[in-house]
Amino acid sequence: MRKKLALLFVILIVLAVGSLAVRVGVRPKEAAPDFTLRDLNGKQVSLKDFRGKGVVLNFWATWCGPCRSEMPYIQDAHKDAKGYVILTVNLREDKKTIENFMQKGKYTFPVLLDSQGKVADLYQVRGIPTTYFIDKKGIVVESKVGAMTARELKQKIDKIK
Repeated sequence: MRKKLALLFVILIVLAVGSLAVRVGVRPKEAAPDFTLRDLNGKQVSLKDFRGKGVVLNFWATWCGPCRSEMPYIQDAHKDAKGYVILTVNLREDKKTIENFMQKGKYTFPVLLDSQGKVADLYQVRGIPTTYFIDKKGIVVESKVGAMTARELKQKIDKIK
């Protein structure tokens, strides 16, 4: 019985220490990693191009229900953008699928194509939608996994303007 308890204790300690080492996502107060991707028009876009402005960096896909539910709010924030920009990163979908989605929804915000998921890996995205709020200096202020309401999006944008 003592051996079983000791073994269980060791396993629990290993699991606890191991869980401390797992890191998910770029944390607040860290510099947002720079990247370059092509947009739907084939133009190369880098995060560093937007230094001096706040950035809402949203990872999404057309098949993702929660992503689709927040797209009208992303569009409204894009139309109202003053002092910040909206950058969306589509994960692993083909250009035609994204263009059809954008056209159907009448969305005009920028979409960057992460066809191999390299930028999502760089940001350690584990679920979508995932949104990073980056200040004018390129520092992550906050992140959110899951869909946002219009009010929540506005409140988070106010922190990076």
